[in-house]
Amino acid sequence: MRISNINQRRHVTLIEMLIVLVLLSMLAGVVGINVVKAMREQRFRSEVQVVVDQLRLAQDLMLIAGVDVHLKFAQDVDKKGIKFWMEANQELSENWSREVQRPHNNLTTVQYVEFEDFYKLPFESGVIDLRFLSGGSVMSRGVLRLSTSASKKYLGALEKYVCLPGYPAPIVTVNSDEECGKGEEDKDEALTRYMIEEINGKALE
Repeated sequence: MRISNINQRRHVTLIEMLIVLVLLSMLAGVVGINVVKAMREQRFRSEVQVVVDQLRLAQDLMLIAGVDVHLKFAQDVDKKGIKFWMEANQELSENWSREVQRPHNNLTTVQYVEFEDFYKLPFESGVIDLRFLSGGSVMSRGVLRLSTSASKKYLGALEKYVCLPGYPAPIVTVNSDEECGKGEEDKDEALTRYMIEEINGKALE
């Protein structure tokens, strides 16, 4: 036995259409948020990598070319973001000079740069100065923090730390300042005093 109701019309009600539209809009919103987040994270990683590359270049110039180098950061008052540039205290070859003078876009996703200087050396007002001097015997020592927020406790902030041990070493990024061995005692206090005196002397030149 069969029962058929071929005259019954199948149709979609207005409520069902609205439910579908709401679900589609929610899905689009979630996808959009994830895309924006992924793009922000990628831009942050790219800017951090550019800074690390410049630190490595400064160290190479110091060790290979025997040049005293400063890598500086400052807020750009004319344009958006944080500008950074390299200064050499000696004349460079054409190849090295081209690398040092290569223009870079301002840091925009990285909105906060902080350097905790182990030597407590004075900086020019509003400028962070990382020093690579005397063929590697005098280098800035501390932790360079690159972040999207001034606060370390801000939820959702992106941040990386660059460890500068005060002597020539591979320059890498880590996720916490504690990974940089912060707070370790200096094994050679006499050498530390000598380095501070020499850096202070160069800063006054």
